[in-house]
Amino acid sequence: KQFKQWIDMYGGHETEVRELKRIAQELRKYQKLLLKHPSPQELDENVRYYQQQAHELESAELQEGEIDELHQELKILSQSEQYRHDAQEALLLLQEEGGVFELMERIRKILDRLSEDIEEFKSYPEQLTEIKQILEALSFDLTQFEERISSDPDRLIAVEERLRFLEGLERKYGRPLHELLRYHAFLKKEIDRLKETRNHLREAHQNINELYGQYIELNLELFEKRKETSLELANRIQALLHELGLTKARCHFKWSMEHIPSECPRESPIPLSGFDSVQFLIQVRPEQPLAPVHQVCSGGELSRIYLAFKAVVGEQPWSRTVILDEVELGLGGEILDAVGDIFEQISTYDQLLVVTHWPQLAIRAHDHWSVRVLESERPSLVHLETPQERVKELLRMYGQKGTGVDEKRLFHVLKQYQKLNT
Repeated sequence: KQFKQWIDMYGGHETEVRELKRIAQELRKYQKLLLKHPSPQELDENVRYYQQQAHELESAELQEGEIDELHQELKILSQSEQYRHDAQEALLLLQEEGGVFELMERIRKILDRLSEDIEEFKSYPEQLTEIKQILEALSFDLTQFEERISSDPDRLIAVEERLRFLEGLERKYGRPLHELLRYHAFLKKEIDRLKETRNHLREAHQNINELYGQYIELNLELFEKRKETSLELANRIQALLHELGLTKARCHFKWSMEHIPSECPRESPIPLSGFDSVQFLIQVRPEQPLAPVHQVCSGGELSRIYLAFKAVVGEQPWSRTVILDEVELGLGGEILDAVGDIFEQISTYDQLLVVTHWPQLAIRAHDHWSVRVLESERPSLVHLETPQERVKELLRMYGQKGTGVDEKRLFHVLKQYQKLNT
């Protein structure tokens, strides 16, 4: 991944890389959306299933309280003969000669005579009239009932079949009739919601297909540019490694392209930098094969490879602070001068902090700090502000390297310091 970034920086592919990343991020958003919902095909199946249920309940023409009413009607139909006989008997008692109406008329005449002279009977004729009106209403209802009720075998069969049908629906859906009515209303809303979701997902799929096509096209275009750029970058890295003492080094970028799915994957996140990948292969000595750096390079060789990349790729506008901790380990002699040149080159576009024991490198710095360790104290960082302090520290570093601190060495350091810091 780092090598791919370096190649893009060196080749000036920032615009394409940003666009590829933007499209990939958009696709990832759509992927998350799709994972939250079933596929359009599954939604279609759910819609069809709910539509079948809704159609069945719609065709049933369910009515609130219908089962109770049907049970009541069934009871009446199954006992219609007895009910008709009872109605006829009641009418006979009311209307026949010597029946209730005739007796009430005789009672009324008696009460009329009594109420003319006796105070406590004055209210009874009126009350008796009200009772007669109630009984007349009863007689009318009984007559209507007798005419209406009949032993209708066809209606009895229809009621029984309707009850069986409704009770079968209750068993099928596991809900009583009043809940089936609410479930029917829920189905209508759910079908509308699923259709809306399905249409939204179809639109999302259309956008995904369009974006994914753009992503693949841009990735393939960038892939070709990256391969072309990597050839030039490998040549420059190889030349710089020769300057750093790896005179037999050969390097190469090995590119590969993953299998590109014909459709945007539903779950696997879209790579932000593309489906292509790269390996940096190097041959340090002729007897070695081209292999990844971590398999064939020593610490000093890795340091020089990093410096070469930083020097070449660092020319691109990606300023930052770079810390190099004893990166020159395993190096010496004239190669250190080349390392110093690279350090100076890097410092022109990055802030460079170098931890080193080599005075040849320290003398090139714009600022010099020294780590001092005193007895019974923690190490402290001391800024060498004056030229005298810096020269003294540089002479100490030369002495640590076994070069001595004679007058000739002192003159050399002063001359070199003056040359590099004027």
